[in-house]
Amino acid sequence: PEATTLAEKARESRPSLSEVFQVKGELALAQQDMAGALQHLEKAHQLDKSNPMALVIKGLTIWQQTFDHEKAVAEFEKAIEADELCALAYTRLAEIKLQFITTFDEANSVVELLNTAIGICREKDELTELCMIRGIAKGQTEAAQAIGLTSFHPQQG
Repeated sequence: PEATTLAEKARESRPSLSEVFQVKGELALAQQDMAGALQHLEKAHQLDKSNPMALVIKGLTIWQQTFDHEKAVAEFEKAIEADELCALAYTRLAEIKLQFITTFDEANSVVELLNTAIGICREKDELTELCMIRGIAKGQTEAAQAIGLTSFHPQQG
């Protein structure tokens, strides 16, 4: 409750500050208020379209609450449009896309997405995570091809 009170005071004094609504969104999440969280995170994005974190958090919220991968993917893609250096957006986007690939072309597009992110990454920890996910994606593709699969679709082979 104290954090909520402080966030509300911040909103009253800085009603156009994106980060205030981002925090309010995170507080709503902590209280299991998904609708409120999404509303605050969208407001944060509307106030500062160059800040990708509200979109990343919104994408994670959608994914964790509804498992709607298309809507979550859209939020991560918007986060990358907002800031092409947001490694967390690339990471979460790749993780979700990897769960739904059915073709080698889709797998290769995830690897290319990660190659792009790795090429512009600014932080060592982020780079490590991006490289690990790329390794998983490449390993998954190489293993499937090595055993003679022609796709990742369970009914095809």
